[in-house]
Amino acid sequence: MSENRTLWATLIGINAYPTTPLGGCVKDVLDIDQVLREQCAQQTRALRYEPFYLLAPDETDLLRLEGYNEKQGTDLIYGLPTFDNVSKKAFNHLKQAKNGDICVFYFSGHGSQVDAPEEFWHNKPDKQNETIVCVDSRDPLNPASRDILDKELAYFIWDALQDKDVHALLIMDCCHSGNNTRQMVTGIDGCRYRFIPSSRNKIKLTEYIGYQSPGFYKISDGKAQIQIARYVHLAAAQDSEKAQETNDGGLFTAKLVTALRSGGTAKSYRDLMQSIGLTVRNRNPQQNPVAYAREDMDLDQLFLGAGMEPYRPSFEIRYNFARSNWEINGGTQHGLTPGKAGVFTAIRVIGGEVEALVNLVEVGPDSAVLDKNAMSNFDLEREDLKAVIVRLAAPALLVGISPDLAGRNTQLELIKAAFRSGVYPYVDIDFENAGAREFLIENTDGHEWMLVRASSAAPLFKRQLNAVTFLDHVNAVGKWTATLELKNADTRIKKSDFIFNLERIEGEYGSNASPDSLTGEPLLVQPGDEVIFNYKNARQPAFRLNITIAPDSALTSCYVGALYLGSKYGINTKLIRSDNSRLLKNANPLQLSYVIADRISTTIPLTRDKRFDQYNINEVTDYLKIVVSSNILDLDRYAQESLQLDTQFVDRHREIGEEEALETAQTDWTVFDFKFRIVGSSKEQTLDPGITTYFPAFSIDVPEGFSAKAFAVTGEDIQRKLKKAGMRGINAEADAIISSMVLPEIVWGENVTENAFSSGLGLPTDSQVQVLELRSLNGEPLQLPAGKSIIIKPSKTQHLTRSVDEALEEVIIPIGFDETSQLFFPLGSSDADGNIHIDFLPSETDGLIQGDGPLERSLGGSFKMFFRKLFRKKSGINNLTLYGFRADGTWERLEDNPSKMERIIKAKAGSRVLLLIHGLTGDTRHMVSALEALQELSEEASFVLTYDYENLSTPIDKAAQELHKLLSSAGFGKIEMPKITIIAHSQGGLLARWLVEKEQGNIYINHLILVAAASSGSELAKLVSSVFGMLTHAINVTGPIKFAISGLSFLLKALKADPGRTLKDTKPDSEFIGRLKTSRQPAGVRYNVVAGDTALIGSAYDGDDPFLKKVKEALVKKVFFPGLTFTLYDGQPNDFAVTIESMNAIDGYDATTHTRTIASTHLAYFREKRAQSQLLDFLREPA
Repeated sequence: MSENRTLWATLIGINAYPTTPLGGCVKDVLDIDQVLREQCAQQTRALRYEPFYLLAPDETDLLRLEGYNEKQGTDLIYGLPTFDNVSKKAFNHLKQAKNGDICVFYFSGHGSQVDAPEEFWHNKPDKQNETIVCVDSRDPLNPASRDILDKELAYFIWDALQDKDVHALLIMDCCHSGNNTRQMVTGIDGCRYRFIPSSRNKIKLTEYIGYQSPGFYKISDGKAQIQIARYVHLAAAQDSEKAQETNDGGLFTAKLVTALRSGGTAKSYRDLMQSIGLTVRNRNPQQNPVAYAREDMDLDQLFLGAGMEPYRPSFEIRYNFARSNWEINGGTQHGLTPGKAGVFTAIRVIGGEVEALVNLVEVGPDSAVLDKNAMSNFDLEREDLKAVIVRLAAPALLVGISPDLAGRNTQLELIKAAFRSGVYPYVDIDFENAGAREFLIENTDGHEWMLVRASSAAPLFKRQLNAVTFLDHVNAVGKWTATLELKNADTRIKKSDFIFNLERIEGEYGSNASPDSLTGEPLLVQPGDEVIFNYKNARQPAFRLNITIAPDSALTSCYVGALYLGSKYGINTKLIRSDNSRLLKNANPLQLSYVIADRISTTIPLTRDKRFDQYNINEVTDYLKIVVSSNILDLDRYAQESLQLDTQFVDRHREIGEEEALETAQTDWTVFDFKFRIVGSSKEQTLDPGITTYFPAFSIDVPEGFSAKAFAVTGEDIQRKLKKAGMRGINAEADAIISSMVLPEIVWGENVTENAFSSGLGLPTDSQVQVLELRSLNGEPLQLPAGKSIIIKPSKTQHLTRSVDEALEEVIIPIGFDETSQLFFPLGSSDADGNIHIDFLPSETDGLIQGDGPLERSLGGSFKMFFRKLFRKKSGINNLTLYGFRADGTWERLEDNPSKMERIIKAKAGSRVLLLIHGLTGDTRHMVSALEALQELSEEASFVLTYDYENLSTPIDKAAQELHKLLSSAGFGKIEMPKITIIAHSQGGLLARWLVEKEQGNIYINHLILVAAASSGSELAKLVSSVFGMLTHAINVTGPIKFAISGLSFLLKALKADPGRTLKDTKPDSEFIGRLKTSRQPAGVRYNVVAGDTALIGSAYDGDDPFLKKVKEALVKKVFFPGLTFTLYDGQPNDFAVTIESMNAIDGYDATTHTRTIASTHLAYFREKRAQSQLLDFLREPA
């Protein structure tokens, strides 16, 4: 190995995106850069640091960079993170590495996804490849720029590292980073996700960078595999998750830097990420940091590889004579935290023969003041003193106020006064930025105080009338959080110094037998491990744990304590008695014990509060922290009672007072963490006909002739399996199994939650049921009898909180995956009572989510049903919106008030106005999104109007009358106003015809383009099947069609709940259709029809819609795929929803001259190039 080593680092941070900018990415880069600089400087064996920076700073970052340069004594030179720079210079820098060197690639910015070429579909059911977004990736004026694909990123790394003995580390703080590579979708104010919606670029595999490089791609039977270089990959989130950030930086990077400064460089990557995962998930339950490596053993290396000396954060100490203070040259920029209410950051002062433990009494950005009294023994003139961080001040829980509370001045002043007058060392409250924190204070109409997560309306604990009592409880949550993150940065004690023997006891505790006589299952566990405990035989689980000093440890004795952190924020400190806390080498193990009715037992029962059932939560997570010290421990100051859940069945609980953090004195100590997952009963059950089977979140009834084993899968079960699966891209079979086990985020649009059965309790998402896994009882294939359904009834939870979502309605959609077609499809729908009807079974897919085994085909498969809940406003919609065009052809929303539109339109001479009207999809978003990409449209229209209306139960003639009022209010019909051209889709075409033919709309409308409008009506039975097909289409593609998911899902619910009323005007025998049949096209109004014929797809389709490609395949091969309804119309040409005959059924209309038929389905028109071209042709035709 070379003696002259170099650490080559490429560091990329992008805040200043042209749209949806981020705030913390440049700070992330500087924090990582500082850590790498300091670790290189501390190596006794020279390690040269060669960084390369690509930054897109905002105005705040420029000041930050100026201060950073001043502190470093240098100018940080950086380039822009453009596509060209990232794809070339970023990795050319790393290519300079030689054997024995270290390479680090760090990216902080937006992640996204892009349609994958067909060669990757075999292991990408969502048909998406992950991307990182450069600063110019979405620049419409620079078509050569685009996202960098995960496969290209893999190529760059492979190309830079191949044939070299280099330790390489890839760190990604962005969304979907677990497989590539933050979401341009804003979360709560001030708290964003690093993700931007999918790129519209369609990139062929042959255009991928690296495709032409020999040896990187292997393509067999049309399936592509890539080479994976040897490197360690630390990712902020799983590839199906989003990474959270604020202006203070990415959550993952902040915790990573804190961990590295707190002794993390002395840990393996595996242990480091276990520790970070604990703290990240505590702050954002929907983010699971992960570590991958091609060679799993590489995760057991120390940070930056073998031969690196662990980083010990140290600072210079000098006496400042001008201020009469001892100061260190480190502050909040270095991760030091200011103390509060007696809880301080502590350092060890080293210099000559004297050492001391000293608190930091004041912490600034780049300097901190030491406790003057503790420094009294040091010479003021000394310049060789060093400071090593021993303990950071307990991190306060930062809580905000809800926007609702911000508007209640009396209550706001009350909580402010209570906070100012009390002592709450574990809490800070942001009173200025309403809604900008993850935890928010709410105040109900009954003046009760609640602490909620920003994403939930339910409190974390029982609401309180008294503000002081409430803040005591908030402080208890903060204390629990701080204790969970408790660690010591300055320790020589290692986990390898100990042996932890655990026994798991299930199904026996609580019987007549003595607890200590029960037989347990022995488990050899390591700190960081998760242990699952199940309720069995209606009995709670229990455990025993003993600890011994390992035979090869240098330790001869120590003191041990235990902190048990329960799921309701209680902390138990009594599992190791203070008179029995000393552990000696080669002596009896130290046994944890529990006092039951004045009797000491080494069998410790675990509980899950039954009141969690009211929240549909069957699983909770507790944490056991083993504290080891060289001196006697006093952990009692951590103890606190559990807080009570917010239900009407509990009594008032005891209040919790403040308590200080652990004093380390001159002691060496450390903490080992264990995660206990406590699972209630009824997680796995047998489904039999005639018997209602109850799960914690729902009940199930199955029809005669059907039986199965059912397992209620939580997010935690899925995460556990994913962690066992390892790095993606190495094994195609494993990748395919993983893909069929996780419902990709891209399947859904917006306003969706994976907690379909949640009642809103602010507990981690992963505690909720997300998937139902079915298996055969006897090995025979599962089959649902024809015409029969499985009924899943979500448990009815009580209204425990003031709802903040009273204006929303919801629907649960069950989804399955068909392995043959590689399509996701709806398995059924919900009814008016919220019951889920499973009308189809998915195909069986390889791999079991249940159990601790690996994901392997040989272990069998299961039928996996995914569930998602969608939301939308209950109130009726009747909105007219005006858009204009910018100089570059992009759209600009101008006005929502019709009375103000006339002035805007008149101001533009020769205006041409286009009006879009939606159909079954429920709104015009999919039309707008598709046509926004059609830049030529700006040449054919000056303005675009959109009309959104309630379409399921509102009579079409009433909706047309409302539109007439809105257009009249906007000035249309006046002589000086332009005429309107309407593009109306589906049901919207019927509305447009009624407006023109019955409501005198012909006065201001001169052109009507009907896209798939059923002028002679649609049969309800066929419509239901059509909607299933349309929803299948929307689920399996990206882009504008995604917006149809919400409307179609609620349409299915309405058709199930009230088929007689839903869309009654569209039925062929309805009074509305009867009157429309006798109506004629008015003189002076030109009609055109765009008709879709699915039969043409088999021979004429050459587009890029993956669903339509499946349609083409099904037509050519004559195979059945779910969601494809070829036989609905008995051979009549149709678009899966409406026959062409019905589209042309307009009295007096000449279809031969004015209709254009294309290869399309009912949803595809506005996305497909041929349909777009036809619309433009109609618009360009002379009147």
